[in-house]
Amino acid sequence: MLGSTLSAVIIYLTGSLLNNHYVQNNPRPEKKEGKYPNKKATYPRTSTPTQRTADQDSPKPAYPEQPLPSNGSVVRFTVQSPQAPFKIDNSQGDHALIKLVDANTGSDVLTIFVRAGSIAETEVPLGTYQARYASGTTWYGYTYYFGPGTSYSKADRYLGFYEEETALGSRVSGCEITLYKVRHGNLSTSRINPSQF
Repeated sequence: MLGSTLSAVIIYLTGSLLNNHYVQNNPRPEKKEGKYPNKKATYPRTSTPTQRTADQDSPKPAYPEQPLPSNGSVVRFTVQSPQAPFKIDNSQGDHALIKLVDANTGSDVLTIFVRAGSIAETEVPLGTYQARYASGTTWYGYTYYFGPGTSYSKADRYLGFYEEETALGSRVSGCEITLYKVRHGNLSTSRINPSQF
């Protein structure tokens, strides 16, 4: 599900105006006109096998299957106020649980469940985070995730959610990620062990 090159986009919120910008080498790109100045182009799904921590044909686990959480279901681990937009596009992949981890303290900030074929949005506290992913097809709850077939990955760069002053006033910046390969993607991922999730 998680390719080697995904996409990250900075989202700017100024009042009710929402502009999307690709993150290239500039962490704070210049503002462009139009609601969606950069339309994402995606690669078709490839036959590259999904990385798994256990054989996909492994026996059914002893713990029971659980109902899927609703799309966009968030569990928060901090009392900090959510302010910045975070959007996850999982329109081409297995179910995924995305965890944001504070880059400075290593503390969990939140998890958000994104069903296969769906897009989810939430708001997160300002800060710099590492995104980690657990993905699979059958949900066994927040202890076992997707069972022995769970695939675990992390983004290779941090995601920044911040507020900045502009000539037009303050602006809150968030991120959008896609959980599938996109042309000119700028967010690579690496496989991690379950204990690193």
